[in-house]
Amino acid sequence: MNEQRTEVIGTVRDPDGVPSAEIDGLVTSLVTSDQKLRVLSKQEAISWAQRGLLWCRAPDGTAPVEIDPIDRDGDGRYDYVQSRADHTRTNNLLRLRIWDRRRSVWLDWQGRTMAA
Repeated sequence: MNEQRTEVIGTVRDPDGVPSAEIDGLVTSLVTSDQKLRVLSKQEAISWAQRGLLWCRAPDGTAPVEIDPIDRDGDGRYDYVQSRADHTRTNNLLRLRIWDRRRSVWLDWQGRTMAA
C-alpha cells in the first residue's frame, strides 16, 4: 500500500487494550485491500511521522493536529510519536479510541468497550 498523508483514528497499546500502556502502533483511516483499517507498527508510525504524513483530530474533533516523532533520550534515534503540542499541551493520541487486537474490539480512551 502506498504511503500517503492520512488521519490517525486510534491507537494500539502494549499490553493490548490497556489505556495506560505504551502506544505500540497507530490505526489509520486507510483501508487495506481486504477492507480492514491499516494499522502502523510503532516503527512504521515513526517513519511516517518523520515525513509529515500523519495527523489526528484535537479532542474537540475540529482542528487537525500534526503527529511528530520524538527522541526521548537525545541519542539521535526516534523512540515514539506524539501529537504536536497545541493549546491544550496534551498528547492528543492519548485521547483517541484504542483498538484491542486480542479481542478485536474498539475501546474508548479510558478503556471501556465501545458499542459496535
